Amino acid sequence: MAQTIYLSRHGETILNTQGRYQGELDSPLILEGIEQVKNYIQVIKTVIGELKE
Repeated sequence: MAQTIYLSRHGETILNTQGRYQGELDSPLILEGIEQVKNYIQVIKTVIGELKE
């Protein structure tokens, strides 16, 4: 049975905008980062929907 694994990054965070490394800290997403995640979710839903057909 074939298996597909999808890798993704988080959306843009406050620390990203400051050019700092995330490490183990939880930095809040900025508004653009939230939109990036929403767009990514739509892409994944589309891909998964196409795979089911």
